[in-house]
Amino acid sequence: QYLDITKQSDVEKIINEINPSIIINCAAYTDVDGRKEINAGIKVNVAGLQNLIHASDSVESAEREIKLYFG
Repeated sequence: QYLDITKQSDVEKIINEINPSIIINCAAYTDVDGRKEINAGIKVNVAGLQNLIHASDSVESAEREIKLYFG
């Protein structure tokens, strides 16, 4: 299944549907030295991660914690 992590509403929807206990973030914009798409790097590497964190926080309860891994 495809998920664009830069779209907060899509991330929240899929996290709520799947209800995972672990999220592994392998999404990354790796051409960080490229001058043409610097905004794309920020969008994926920063905003995308923030969306995953926000979505995982929104479904957490006192009894359950979603673990988010990235690398």
